[in-house]
Amino acid sequence: MGIFDKIKSKINEIEQSNAEYQNKIDHSTTITNLNSIEISQEKDISPNILTSKNPNITEEKAKLIINLLPLNEIYLEVLYGSEIKTKKEYFIVPTTKYLWIMSKEGYIKFEYTNLKAEIIKKSLLTKTINISNYIFEISNTDEEINNFINIINNIEYRTNLINKEIEIYGDNETYRILNKIGSGISYDSNQNIRFYSKNINKKYNINDLENYELYMDNNVLQEKRLKQNARLTATKNSCYEIKIRITPKDNNVFEIPILEKDTMSQLYSSTSDTYIRNLEFAKKIMKILDEINEELIYGKK
Repeated sequence: MGIFDKIKSKINEIEQSNAEYQNKIDHSTTITNLNSIEISQEKDISPNILTSKNPNITEEKAKLIINLLPLNEIYLEVLYGSEIKTKKEYFIVPTTKYLWIMSKEGYIKFEYTNLKAEIIKKSLLTKTINISNYIFEISNTDEEINNFINIINNIEYRTNLINKEIEIYGDNETYRILNKIGSGISYDSNQNIRFYSKNINKKYNINDLENYELYMDNNVLQEKRLKQNARLTATKNSCYEIKIRITPKDNNVFEIPILEKDTMSQLYSSTSDTYIRNLEFAKKIMKILDEINEELIYGKK
């Protein structure tokens, strides 16, 4: 085959590929009949959990995703892009239970059964993906898009990922609170509490705890022993770090960092936003533990 024949063959391949791509676009389905968004109360989960991972997700958009997803569903990936036909922007969020497609206007969700996903076009900055005839132009990284494709198409891959996330976060929590560094707690209706940080994921029933303490630096600010009403309370006008120390009955003591000491050893005064915000978050966790403890003492109200 001569050089001109090779060029002609390549042009034919490109034209055929473009025709197939356009045919898929022409016959694609558009998102319609969105369910309206009803959020009765915002979740106390920092949007930084999402914004730190994807520059396309603003704080406002992250709050939409966090508040819309039920607590018993954990997101496995978050894609952001626009529908090819309408140019409307959507978040595409596979969770431990459903695939969600959402925007400010509303949402739809699908069971994974019979869903298929494929990349049908690649460009320098974006990829076009077909999700069971819904076609979107996506600006996520290759790793995120490939993860999404595997979640949709590979049931074994999806199941393993779901089991891993459920092992960390559970699947029947009734409350969860997380700050911007990923520290916090969640609990279920049986008084089982999960404690989270970047390096910690522990689960205890309230009965299995001996006491819990709120520290500023090395000073105990609040302390509570299980099944007792007495509390030690102190004050401190500045600090380098804030943490909560948990002492279980098995004596495997651990700490949940709320405000981490930075490399410059910055001192935060009691009037600074960082001090106030993190102390309020820490006290909220202490209050939650108090309420669960009181249920143990007095029974549910």
